Amino acid sequence: WTSALTSLPEAVLITVEGDGPEFPYEALQFNPADLEVGVYTVPAVVTDGVNTVTVEANTKVIAVAPSLSDDTDTDGDGVSDAEEGNGDSDGDGIPDYEDNVVESNLIPAGDGNAAVESEPGTILMLGTFALGAGDNNVSITEEENAALTGNVDASYDYPADLIDFSITGAEFGHVYMLTVPLSIAIPEGAVYRKYSALGGWGNFVENATNALNSAMAVEGTCPELGNSAYTPGLTAGDTCLQLLIEDGGPNDADGVANGTLVDPSGVAIKVIGTPSDNSQVMLSRASITADGTDTTLVTVTAYDEQGVGLEHMLVSASMAIPGVVVSEFVGQGDGIYTATLTAGSIAGNGPVSVVIDNGVMSVVVRSNRLSVDAQFAPSSGGGGCTVAADGSGDASLLLLLMMAGLLLARRRYQLR
Repeated sequence: WTSALTSLPEAVLITVEGDGPEFPYEALQFNPADLEVGVYTVPAVVTDGVNTVTVEANTKVIAVAPSLSDDTDTDGDGVSDAEEGNGDSDGDGIPDYEDNVVESNLIPAGDGNAAVESEPGTILMLGTFALGAGDNNVSITEEENAALTGNVDASYDYPADLIDFSITGAEFGHVYMLTVPLSIAIPEGAVYRKYSALGGWGNFVENATNALNSAMAVEGTCPELGNSAYTPGLTAGDTCLQLLIEDGGPNDADGVANGTLVDPSGVAIKVIGTPSDNSQVMLSRASITADGTDTTLVTVTAYDEQGVGLEHMLVSASMAIPGVVVSEFVGQGDGIYTATLTAGSIAGNGPVSVVIDNGVMSVVVRSNRLSVDAQFAPSSGGGGCTVAADGSGDASLLLLLMMAGLLLARRRYQLR
């Protein structure tokens, strides 16, 4: 197999080759003194000459190694910090001297004793953002996630914070199951949201291999994996989640079936902002024809007083010209909503009036004037004969011919 560490500068890499007991290998080493403090993703491209897959691991570079004492037991497991050392023997991203959880399928959920649990034989690890936060648990705040990703989920709030983890240890494409204890009960109307670098924020996708379930904790402990106490969806008041997530599926942040599942995610509720008259209405065309079919696109951007785009608004529009119809508005994200305005058969002009409603209050904003022009009616050409409405020849021509015939007959009669 071969490796490629694209996230690390090539100048700091030292390749060490050797033969293992079963296959040859390559080891890549680097000097952390040449790097800035932070979290680095280390990808490895593995191939057998036919199939290729990329797997990743995270490593954290700190400024100074901690000084560990024989007289201190930070994790309270009965073994001194000096004896346990700075290593990470279970590979979960938590230094041994701060890690008192020996099971690989358990990892601290927060500052308390509750733990996220996955299937036996799998390995739970701190996600990239949780590793960077440095709290030795999978919980991260919205602010921490935004600072590390530069991406704010402005339309949602996360009352129980986010969780950021990775799971590995199963075959490619495995459907991982895990339980997550929550620090607060699930609110009414909550949804589950996921983040990925490629797709940004989005709702958890449920299908045959991805599912959300919830249950109540009993005496502070969540039901075990697969317990019938878990019911589909997010039930308000429940304090435990059970997640089914497919490796490489729509809820795997790395999007690759490589045996490792990547998060972060969290229970979220909609943020319903207050619309302001700073909102805008734009028309794709300033004039259309009153033919019953001509259209213009209406684009509304809903802002609050601070100029932040508002999601989850109810948007409608109308125009004071009989026959004009505006379709339902469709949200496009970032506070943008679009609809199609279709002309009727009556001409006129004026602004399009838009109502933006958050369910409690509403504002009205207007577009520039839209002209609905009358249809052009072509005049008939001079000369020639015309065709009657029923398709027959014009009757006036027939009358003229009859009159001419009578005059001619009269003249002949008089000449005799």
